[in-house]
This record gives sequence, C-alpha cells and structure tokens, in this order.
Amino acid sequence: MNKVLAIVRRDALFDLSYPMPFLMQWISIIVGVSAFHFVSKLVAPSRALGVGGHKATYFAYVVVNIAFMLLQTNALGAFADSLRRDQMLHIIEPIFATPTPVELVAFSGGLWKITLSIAQVCVYLLTATLLFHLNLHGTNLATLALFMALSIASMSSIGIIAAGIVIYVKQQPPSNLLVGGAASMLAGVLFPIALLPAPLRVVSWLLPITHALAGMRAAIAGMPISHVSGEAIWLTISSAILAPTALVVFGRLVDRARRDGTLAHY
Repeated sequence: MNKVLAIVRRDALFDLSYPMPFLMQWISIIVGVSAFHFVSKLVAPSRALGVGGHKATYFAYVVVNIAFMLLQTNALGAFADSLRRDQMLHIIEPIFATPTPVELVAFSGGLWKITLSIAQVCVYLLTATLLFHLNLHGTNLATLALFMALSIASMSSIGIIAAGIVIYVKQQPPSNLLVGGAASMLAGVLFPIALLPAPLRVVSWLLPITHALAGMRAAIAGMPISHVSGEAIWLTISSAILAPTALVVFGRLVDRARRDGTLAHY
C-alpha cells in the first residue's frame, strides 16, 4: 500500500506542478456543458433519448454520456500515459529495478488519473445541475456505483495492456480508438444507437463503452440494476477475462524488454 500511495503521490505532484494545464481541464468542463446546453435547444425531448420509455431532453442524454465517457477515456489511457512519461524522463528502468512487482507498477500508474476523472465527472454533473437544471434527484446510487466500477475495471484492463505495449514498442498504441470518434458514434455518445443501421448496431454491442454508458444513463434515470442486468453481466464477464489477461501480458512484455535490454529505451 505504501508503494501504491507513493506512485499516486508522485503522479499527483507531477500534474499539480503544471497548474495551467491542470486548471484548463476544469474550465473545459464548464465550457463543454454550456455548449451542449445550447445545442440541446435544437432537439426536442424524445423517448429515444430516455430510459424505460420515458421522455428525456437531449441535454440530459448527452451530458451524462460525455461525463462518463471522460472517465472511461482516462481509465483507458492513464496507465500508458504514465509509463510513457516515465520512459521519456528516463526513470522507467530504476522503477522496475526496485523489488516491486510489475503488476503493482502497472496497477498504480493510472490510479491518480482515474481518481481525478471521478472528481471531474462529479464537477461535470454538478455544473449541469447548478447552471442548467439537470435533474439528478432520482439517481439510483447502487446502479451508478456498479457501472462505474465495472466500466473502470474493463477499460483499465485494456489500458494496462496498452501500457505493456508502450514498454515494448516505445510508442503509444492506438488504444484510444476504443473511445475515439468512430467508437463514440457507435457507442451512442451523441445520439441513440437505435438510429444506426443493423450491422453497426452489432459492432456497437461489442464495445464496452456502449454497455457502460447504457448503465450510467439508467442509473441517472433511477433504474435498478435489474433493468440493465444484461449490460452488467456483459461488463462483468469482459472484466473477469480482461483483468488477469492484462496483468499477464504486461508482465511478459516487461520481461521481454528486460531480456532485450531495451527497457531504458524510449
């Protein structure tokens, strides 16, 4: 635990040592929420935007999606970003030379950014509530907590695999494709996936972010876990497969870099 806290503290100090980029993250939240509020005035409330057949505004639909997509984006990229920074600063080899399991290094490297992302999600929703009257009173906290945990687990597992690739190939992998433009479209971030053609809906079903966002929207709408049990089961199975796989892949890629003598390369 001391090692985990030390890595988190190091990452926090690194972020806070650059106050302007850190501050801009929070300002961009207010700007983004405001922009979507005005865009939503062009779209009438619809049942297609709601959960369980209830009407919802486009603002409520898109703000919840964008807020929780931010969490998943950072859960995916935090581990690779942290290790790539360590490579560029020439400290990756000393870190792995310590008697610290590589799995612990992989797990700890993204904790600060994920914690920060959870705070940013809260600010995102709080801004939408205080400035533009987003209704969060009926939120089902149990459903919300479950899907936040499952989405972080599934995306972090992919992120740890990406971190292993960074160690071995010295480049950022294209893992952000999972939450990039095409994936955002297929996951229904900006519009319901029911509008997509049938073949694309099949592709959408395969993306973790689709199930995670469906669960988040249901939680905000006050739905119990039973209402989105299919999404919860999908994410649970994928997390159970991906998490141990990610740690094994990361460990083997680090060992390969050690044997090749390229661990310190960047």
